[in-house]
Amino acid sequence: MSTRGDIIRGAGGHLKRNNDLGVGIGHPHGGDEGDIRVQMVDSSPHLYARAGGQWYGINLSTITDDTMRLGDSRDYLSINPDVGIELYNSHAKVATFGETTTVKDINLTGKIGVTSASTENICIGTWSTGDPDVTGATYNIVIGTDAGNSIVSGANSNTLIGRQAGKLIEEGQSNVCIGSSTGTTIVDSFGHVFIGTAAGLSGSNNHAIAIGGACAAAGFGIAIGSIITAAAEVFKIGNVFNNISADFSSLGSGYFCISDATTGNVTVDGFSHSYVEMDVNGTVYKVLTGGTV
Repeated sequence: MSTRGDIIRGAGGHLKRNNDLGVGIGHPHGGDEGDIRVQMVDSSPHLYARAGGQWYGINLSTITDDTMRLGDSRDYLSINPDVGIELYNSHAKVATFGETTTVKDINLTGKIGVTSASTENICIGTWSTGDPDVTGATYNIVIGTDAGNSIVSGANSNTLIGRQAGKLIEEGQSNVCIGSSTGTTIVDSFGHVFIGTAAGLSGSNNHAIAIGGACAAAGFGIAIGSIITAAAEVFKIGNVFNNISADFSSLGSGYFCISDATTGNVTVDGFSHSYVEMDVNGTVYKVLTGGTV
């Protein structure tokens, strides 16, 4: 037979024995081992139990639904069957643990281990339509809102960090996109490196490199600077107003060298310009600071 009724009656007996009306005022003192008391403290009811020679207590709250609260009116833990476990600090909700876990702030002094046993993907963010951690997509690191939003099976070894970084990649592989809206036109190509806000691919093909805000490069092209675009197999450096470029599509196994280059000054249109000499496969070019070769 259940002993629940005996336990409840026993608790009531302890309350009646220690308090004329079952309720006392202030923190409890004295008492016997196993005593249970309800005390009014600061106009709030508390339930106390004596064990091991000392008193333990929790705050009691008004029951208006199936929610259970532990703590006081300011700081408490709430157990709600419809929501889960909620933590409140200074009347503000700071964490919810349920089907979805929500935490206001995290002060981390250790490390976070993230493991996806089957895919070895690491995905942090929110995605409007897709899920980058899909079966058949492996070794990807995806961090940011809608980063890698279109990834499907076959997309491997991509590193996408930033809002909408690589957002259209489907089966692309070995791409590096770091910065907001980087590599947003990559679909199935591979081997690109885009670093900087809105850096990305111009045209198609593989192995483009663009470093700098709004820089773009076509396949096998390299653009470094700000708001410039390098065509396929062209190296371009500078900004939208002043830049230099070199077409290495026909160099083969030749070279492009400015190591220990000669520098000097030359007069162009009545103005003096400093220059650096570039030796390209044996042909020497003077590259002016204004960008003219």
